[in-house]
Amino acid sequence: MRNGDGRSPFPTRAPGYFSDRCDLAQLGEIGWDAVRATDWRDCKEGKQAEFLVENSFPWTLIRSIGVCNAKTQSKAVEVLKIADHQPSVTRQQGWYY
Repeated sequence: MRNGDGRSPFPTRAPGYFSDRCDLAQLGEIGWDAVRATDWRDCKEGKQAEFLVENSFPWTLIRSIGVCNAKTQSKAVEVLKIADHQPSVTRQQGWYY
């Protein structure tokens, strides 16, 4: 549910910790240094919720699933066998720190 200005009608409970952006033109407002950071000491608040999706996200837009090890990769591939849409499943150890 959105107001006429595109913003959610539900206020955040922690003012200053959430910014609602609903336009691709606003991507430049994201703290990309925090998104890429693996050391959270200098950007903890900016890192806590990089991207939240409201309501739903189409499964068919997922291109790849990153997992931490071969065991998890095998499990994910097995689960995806029954899915109509099957994104690639790759080991991304660098994503897990």
